[in-house]
Amino acid sequence: MADYYSDFLGNDEDAVQLYLAEQDIKIYGSYEVKCAVMTQPAAFTVRIGWGSAAKDLLKRFKAGDPFQLKIGGQVIQSGRVESPSVPSAKVTQLEIKGRDWMSPLFRASIINERQFTAKTIIELVEEVLKIVGLGDRTVFYDNSANRQLMTKSKKAHRHPRGQLIESIDTGAVSNGGAKVEYQNVKCKIGETWFQWLDKQLRMAGLYMWATLDGNFVVSAPNITQPFTYRLTRRRGQPRNEVNVEDHAYRFDITNMHTSICAFARYNGLQIDAVAVNLWCAQAIGGSGAAATGTGFEPLALFDDEIKNPQQAQWRANRQVSEEMRAGFHLSYTVAGHRLPSADADGHMAVLAPDTMAQLEDDELGFNSQNELGFGNSFWLDELTYRRTAESGTTTSFDCVHPDSLKFLAEAAE
Repeated sequence: MADYYSDFLGNDEDAVQLYLAEQDIKIYGSYEVKCAVMTQPAAFTVRIGWGSAAKDLLKRFKAGDPFQLKIGGQVIQSGRVESPSVPSAKVTQLEIKGRDWMSPLFRASIINERQFTAKTIIELVEEVLKIVGLGDRTVFYDNSANRQLMTKSKKAHRHPRGQLIESIDTGAVSNGGAKVEYQNVKCKIGETWFQWLDKQLRMAGLYMWATLDGNFVVSAPNITQPFTYRLTRRRGQPRNEVNVEDHAYRFDITNMHTSICAFARYNGLQIDAVAVNLWCAQAIGGSGAAATGTGFEPLALFDDEIKNPQQAQWRANRQVSEEMRAGFHLSYTVAGHRLPSADADGHMAVLAPDTMAQLEDDELGFNSQNELGFGNSFWLDELTYRRTAESGTTTSFDCVHPDSLKFLAEAAE
């Protein structure tokens, strides 16, 4: 890798800074920063060039040091350094790797079985955070403030079901009302705290991720929010608003099922629920099968965490959602870390997860003419901010189809 020495890489708005152990790091070579909702934890790797002995860098930056990463001066990620190293003797560089504040939930295993008395899923998460040493953090049920800070957008759009997410209960049998309630919330020895928490969140169609300042969000993807970005690519034009460096598209029903039946046995009774994958049902059985929900390539899914019919339905919904997302893949790599904003003033907005983009892509056919039948509105996730000597400054991201997320939105109703 080429050795660069400069205060920032990219233009001022795309500049990535590392603030480490209460010190500004202004001289570094390359970086890769991953940020997502559905894949945890977020992580980063940077390489810092140095004109002196490597030992001076190793003394200065240590495992366990807190860090912040910024784009254009705005914090986008914070957490803890986990691996400082010198990768080669050819160039004096320190490679620093770290993960955001979800990391302790992955590192810490459950060593004692216990039952929780928390009444809501938010309170349950708060109790677990205390166990892993993060009891001073706040848990939000809405990502709007975090999203607005990351993107520098002028629009704030709260999750339409945020208050209902906040009220999801954990302590009693479901009474058929709006709230979802649990029994026997008991953790098992050997799992990590994230593995166990994720099982509880699956029962409610929810995800958990860290905010840019080290707090947490427990929520569902917000597919009703206004567009944050517009991505336009016209054929035959020498220059577009967005410089697309690469793209990938795949629609694959190989591992999809026409329907999911989630079931369990609890207190001697069988609990079950069915969710239909309309994409797969229509591809295999035609519009009639999709309309009637009569899938003939089903998947039986047993989950011993299911305790009532509502949980069974949400578990089936989430499995359908995951299969649809795995089968439909659309991703772009663009120059820089920003896209044109959908705001009226047309400024450039920093790319971030849990946002919506409107595509006008004549190359692949995702446009207002709906050439592929999948529309042109997409939810963004799985972002990678990257800078290398070979590719320059780029951002890669996945465009998730809203149909594959509706099942999660329905879980919050």
